[in-house]
Amino acid sequence: MVITMDLMEIDDSIYMKRNLTMEGLVTKVDFQRRNPPSRCVSVGLGLLCAVLLAGNVGQFLYYHIFSHTISADLIQAGYNTGADQLQGTSNASAAERKLFEATLSNLTKEKDQLRTIYDDMQKKHDELQRGKEELQTQFNTMKTKGDELQRSYSSLKSDKDQLQTRYSNLTQSKNLLQNRYQSLSTHKEALQGRYNTLEREKEQLQTNYRSLATEKDQLEKNIDKERGDLTKEKDRLQQSLNTLTHEKNQLQTNYNDMQKNRDNLQREKNDLQTQFNTMRTNRDQLQRSYTSLKSDKDQLQKSKETLQVSFNTLQREKYQLQTNYRSLATEKDQLAKNIDKVRGDLTKEKDRLQQSLNTLTHEKNQLQTNYNDMQKNRDNLQREKNDLQTQFNTMRTNRDQLQRSYTSLKSDKDQLQKSKETLQVSYNSLQREKDQLQTNYRSLATEKDQLAKNIDKVRGDLTKEKDRLQQSLNTLTHEKNQLQTNYNDMQKNRDNLQREKNDLQTKFNTMSTNRDQLQRSYTSLKSDNDQLQKSKDTLQGSYNTLQREKNELKTNYRSLSAVKDHLKKEINKLGRPCQAAWKKFGDNCYYLTAGKRNWTASRDYCNTQGADLVILKGTDKQVFVNGLLGSGEDTWIGLTDSVTEGTWRWVDGTLVTTTFWGVGQPNNYQERDQDCVEFWQSATGGSWNDEICSATNVCVCEK
Repeated sequence: MVITMDLMEIDDSIYMKRNLTMEGLVTKVDFQRRNPPSRCVSVGLGLLCAVLLAGNVGQFLYYHIFSHTISADLIQAGYNTGADQLQGTSNASAAERKLFEATLSNLTKEKDQLRTIYDDMQKKHDELQRGKEELQTQFNTMKTKGDELQRSYSSLKSDKDQLQTRYSNLTQSKNLLQNRYQSLSTHKEALQGRYNTLEREKEQLQTNYRSLATEKDQLEKNIDKERGDLTKEKDRLQQSLNTLTHEKNQLQTNYNDMQKNRDNLQREKNDLQTQFNTMRTNRDQLQRSYTSLKSDKDQLQKSKETLQVSFNTLQREKYQLQTNYRSLATEKDQLAKNIDKVRGDLTKEKDRLQQSLNTLTHEKNQLQTNYNDMQKNRDNLQREKNDLQTQFNTMRTNRDQLQRSYTSLKSDKDQLQKSKETLQVSYNSLQREKDQLQTNYRSLATEKDQLAKNIDKVRGDLTKEKDRLQQSLNTLTHEKNQLQTNYNDMQKNRDNLQREKNDLQTKFNTMSTNRDQLQRSYTSLKSDNDQLQKSKDTLQGSYNTLQREKNELKTNYRSLSAVKDHLKKEINKLGRPCQAAWKKFGDNCYYLTAGKRNWTASRDYCNTQGADLVILKGTDKQVFVNGLLGSGEDTWIGLTDSVTEGTWRWVDGTLVTTTFWGVGQPNNYQERDQDCVEFWQSATGGSWNDEICSATNVCVCEK
């Protein structure tokens, strides 16, 4: 019996030092991480304490009964010996003998009664032992289920984190698409502004063309009328040819300037192309993002077909224009036979202007087509915006659903935390009860000697212990019921978690299906985009060709306008007589002033006469001016470098090409800022000299 009690005490010590968690049995240091199944340990510990108490009481009774049995035998032996010794001596000892017999009988009855109590306690001990084993079995079962719940919880938490990450990625993608949409809108507005500018320029060119056509008709009438006069003036026009050659060189210079302007326009076009490429890249990114681009693809296909039809139409018009051009070239050759080279050049410029006008008409149609395409792109972007709004609302709904799931999980966590704290309190209570029981056990060991002296006191204490054991049994029964209730609640929580896991798995499968669908749509759209890109490149080449033709038309128009103005002046000069004191040479009139003035005042005087200082661009005019002057006389001419030192320009703004400088000139003598030019008369035809502008000379005016 002593060995059994020692083993029970060791077993109690083991259970008091172990606690159950989701990871298994851990020491008291790890008790804060326990989960609700550890209540079984507390109940088991309580039962073990009750069993130990019952065993100790039984042990005490066992020792007490056998000890009194031995004492009764000793008393019986002493009584028999005393009876034999006193039998013959005194009858008075008979009363004492009866007293001892009565005492022996009472002790025997008490022994039997205590034996019965011990047997009852032994049965209760066995029942408690079986209850302990059943609780241990339930504890193991609950531990297994707790492990399963922990794994399910970890899996659900991982799925939740993954869904949260995907939601964040979708939110970032939405913001990026929104920014790209705004950028596209800005580029579209800029392109619209440039398109409107080109439209206005086209209308202006159209107006200029009509004006030139009217003037052309008028010029043809004047040419027919003056054809006879032109025959007489042929020799004089031959002299003017050299002057026109110089003017042609000047026009060539202007052409070079226009070439630079064309290069600037080309750079602007390249910038526009870069912006267009950027917009196209953003558009492609939007197309890869949404299934609504399927309809855009069909629309772009229709636009491509429309552009192709327009291109074919324009191609036919181009061939027609080429035919017209050849016809006009024939007419130009006929006119070249009737008039001189200058009139022939004018006719050529007119034909080129006609061709450029047709090119502008073609460009107008192309711009109209581009405008329609941009209108369609705007509608497509609007639809994409609506799709983005719909997806945004869907994402916001998913976010709210995740928030609710998170709140539910947090509530479950708080509930588990409360259960853990309750178990901690129960554990501490059981620990105190164990210490109390240990103290009681030591007290009972001390009181055992006292019970041996006073059987009545032992009987009363035994009755109290019986009541306490009954109370402990009731407490254990109540805790068992509480454990069963907690187990049922945990079972319900596990079922709820399982349902939530299934719902999350369903949503994940749906999102995977949508992702696969998006991937297939992306592949299809990429193929269509490549095809559309090829078509766009072809149309872009045609557009570039038209742009070059437009620039050429502008250049030719400006050149033709300049030639037209010059020819008008020439025509006006042909039949205009010179004023009194003015001398005619070629198409112009010249006047030699009498008074001397500085260069600026001389020019102002000429301007008051409707003329300007003479411009000497040819040898014939050089000889003519030399003849106007007396021997050794000097005169101002319309040449200066006052604007840019070293760059000599005529008063009409053209650069000097043919020069007649004197020996060692220009020399800017003594660095006196000799920025004006005077003409030295000489027998060899005259020469030029740079002079300070404040010097005084006569001057020759030309108009």
